[in-house]
Order: sequence, then C-alpha cells, then structure tokens
Amino acid sequence: MINWPVEWTKLLLIYIFNLYLSFTAKTAEYLRTLNQSAIRRAKEELVLRKETEEKLKRKHIRLQNAFAEIKVLRGIVPICSFCKKIRDDKGYWNQLEAYIREHSEAEFSHGICPECMKKYYSDYDL
Repeated sequence: MINWPVEWTKLLLIYIFNLYLSFTAKTAEYLRTLNQSAIRRAKEELVLRKETEEKLKRKHIRLQNAFAEIKVLRGIVPICSFCKKIRDDKGYWNQLEAYIREHSEAEFSHGICPECMKKYYSDYDL
C-alpha cells in the first residue's frame, strides 16, 4: 500500500531541491562568465602595461644617454678683467680654455684675429 501524503511530500521536496539547484547553477554560471571576462580584461591590461613599460624604458634610456652628453656651464663665472683667467670653486685661477674644457664638451682651436695680428705682429707683412 502506498502512503500518498508521504510520497507527495517526497516529490515536493525533490521538486523544491531541483529548483534550488537550477537557480544556484544559473547564478554560478553567471559568476563564472563574469570571472572569465574579468580575467580576459586583466590579461589585456597586463599586455598593454608591459608594452607601455617597455616604451618608457626605451625613452628613459634615450634620456639618460642624452643627459650624459649634456654638460652645461651655469651660474656666475668669476673672470679676471685683465688676463681673463677664471676662478674655480676651490679658489684657483685657471686659463679660460682649461676651465671651459673641464666644465663642458667644448674643444678649442687657437688662431689670431686680424686686430691682434696688427697689434702684436705689425712688423711682419702678411
């Protein structure tokens, strides 16, 4: 003999349990889809950041190289009004050419201007 009220109760419980499983499975699937999307976006962002980091590294190296090549005189340079020697930070007087060569990338080539040629070498007819 079948006890129908007990069997209907079992059937109702099984039905409710199946409803619960279907709703939680749907939620779990939705969360898994969101998670996969977030992971995909994170990977794309990581690739973009690595590319940007490489570009910044290359720019940084170029700037370092450019900075290494720059040597600039700045500030007030104390110079003798008569002999044109320059006083360095230690108080020593240096020839203009030596001071500039030490504090910059400049090199010098000496010559004589026409006025000095007349003044100091007027005896020679050049």
